Amino acid sequence: MVQTDNVQKKFQAFLELINYDAQQMVTHARTLIEQTRAALDRLVSLPEEEITFQNTMLELELLSTELITGILPLTFMAYVSPDPEKRKVAHQIEEEMNKFTIEIMTRKDIYDQLVKLAAKQEELAQLEEVDKRLLNYTLLQFKRNGMALDEATRQQVKQLKERLATLEL
Repeated sequence: MVQTDNVQKKFQAFLELINYDAQQMVTHARTLIEQTRAALDRLVSLPEEEITFQNTMLELELLSTELITGILPLTFMAYVSPDPEKRKVAHQIEEEMNKFTIEIMTRKDIYDQLVKLAAKQEELAQLEEVDKRLLNYTLLQFKRNGMALDEATRQQVKQLKERLATLEL
C-alpha cells in the first residue's frame, strides 16, 4: 500500500507540473536550478576530512535525481502540449537544463571533491561494489567532460558542449 501511495503522489505532482502555465514553468525550472546550484556549492565547501560517500557522491546523485524529476515534466510539454507558448517555453527550459547539466559536469570543484573521496581508501573499502562503481563511473563522466585537462582545454570542451546542446534542440 505504501508503494501505491508513493506512486499516486508522484503522479499527482507530475499532473500539477504539466498543468502549469508558461510563466509557472519558467519559475519552477529556474527555482530548481538555483536550489541545485546552492546545494552543490554546499557540497564542494565540505572540508576534505568531512568528505564521505553519503555527503558527496550520494548527495550529488540525489540532487541530480531531484532536478531531473522536477524538470522532466516541464520539458515533456515541448513535445505534447497543444499550447504553442508552453511548447516554446518547454524547449527553452530544456535548453537551459542541458546547459546547467554541462555546468555541473564541468565544475572542477565537484570533480575535485570526488577525487578526494576516491583517494580515501578506508572509506572505499567499506562501500558495496555498486557504490564503488557509481563513484568510478561518475569520475569517468567528469573526465569525459574535460576535467583531467588543462584549464584552457576544459573551457574549449565546455563551450563546444554548450554549443552542441543548443544545436541538438
